[in-house]
Amino acid sequence: MLSFTSYTKIGLRLAVFLGGLAGLISILIGFVYLILKLLMWDRFSAGQAPMMIGIFFIGAVQLFFIGLLGEYILNINNRIINRPLVIEQERINFDERASAQKQHDNSYEKTIA
Repeated sequence: MLSFTSYTKIGLRLAVFLGGLAGLISILIGFVYLILKLLMWDRFSAGQAPMMIGIFFIGAVQLFFIGLLGEYILNINNRIINRPLVIEQERINFDERASAQKQHDNSYEKTIA
């Protein structure tokens, strides 16, 4: 589970997507309910349906923004960790001087940051 939460953004992207989708669906259902209420005024009560639509919409907005906040936190975490883009097992056809210079440049960047 640690590799899933450390290396991927799938969970956060899923929260943002599901929050946005649920928000759009609740807005659509709210508009349909409003139109049906205006057309058939006596048949629709002012009971629990509008309240439930509002609760679902607020929950969807919260899920969307929690996912968005998680995206920001994950980006900050990735910048702090400074994990390499790739892990090399062996370098072929590179001279030792260039790799030593690159290691020196990386250590210089770490001391500045």
